[in-house]
Amino acid sequence: MTLKVVATKFFQELDQKYFSDSLCHLPVQFHFPSNEIPINDFLLMHSGVDVFLGPPPDEQHLIRNIRSLKLVQVPWSGLDACNLSGVSSLNIPFANSHSNAKCVAEFAFSLWTSLAKYIPFHHYDLVFNGKNHRPGDKDGHFPSLSLSDSIFGIWGGGAIGRELITFLSPFAKRISICGGGRFSGTIDVDYYDKHEYIKFLKAVNVLFVCLPLSSLTRNILNKQSIQYLPRGSLVVNIARSALFDEDDLAHSLLSDHIKGFASDFNPALSSLILSNPSLRHKIIISPHRAGFVEHKLPHLDDAILNISRLATCPRDNYSNCQLINLVQ
Repeated sequence: MTLKVVATKFFQELDQKYFSDSLCHLPVQFHFPSNEIPINDFLLMHSGVDVFLGPPPDEQHLIRNIRSLKLVQVPWSGLDACNLSGVSSLNIPFANSHSNAKCVAEFAFSLWTSLAKYIPFHHYDLVFNGKNHRPGDKDGHFPSLSLSDSIFGIWGGGAIGRELITFLSPFAKRISICGGGRFSGTIDVDYYDKHEYIKFLKAVNVLFVCLPLSSLTRNILNKQSIQYLPRGSLVVNIARSALFDEDDLAHSLLSDHIKGFASDFNPALSSLILSNPSLRHKIIISPHRAGFVEHKLPHLDDAILNISRLATCPRDNYSNCQLINLVQ
């Protein structure tokens, strides 16, 4: 029996091909929407759906397919854009994906090293301004920071945060995690409950923000919380930009309370830099590429694994096909 997988959002052609190529040996049929048809109209065209790929659609579409639906699979970690109300009362597995956690952790590590060594700033000034800053140059000499003996804090102990520990450990004087699960390796880690975040922030000088976005965490990095970081701290954000109050972040950078800030995709920071050229060496913005590596789309791999397990599971035994990353 062919497993019918219907996407609930637009996927790039590269993503579609990755799904199709990875599962071409199995009885799986994908249906991806095009730009010509609105998503809701596209979903209404399909019945007998086995898997919804992407955020769950609104309830009327779920009800229409409830007899055949076996899985709602989101191919990324963050669930802040997903409305779970339509599936919460239904006995349907809902899963997200953590398979890109390692490459996102790699990216977070590279953002930190680039920030500490001012690499993007010096690259830009060498290429576009012909400036090779030397010690004593008041307009552009920023001595790089030592990577060793850093006191790391990881706010959000999910899959990405736990992967990050391995990359940071050779440079760490201490590593702390606030919230989330425990690290299973041999590296010593200090753990703080999510309600102990003030004590946690006071104890670190390099902060990695890996929190999910929710009503409780929106703007959690504001004037009140930032003040608990030691003066001169570095902050690397690999989560949603809405976790930060941008005015308070700007003030903390201008006052040197935060020495440097790096974020994986935060376009609003561009205007901050343009209006305050003195911040050029303090901010790094990356183009939301943390989950992509050459020849692979690892953020899709967990979804592919779940779909393949459904496709090879006996029709009368779907409940025992060992799906991973189940949210409910």
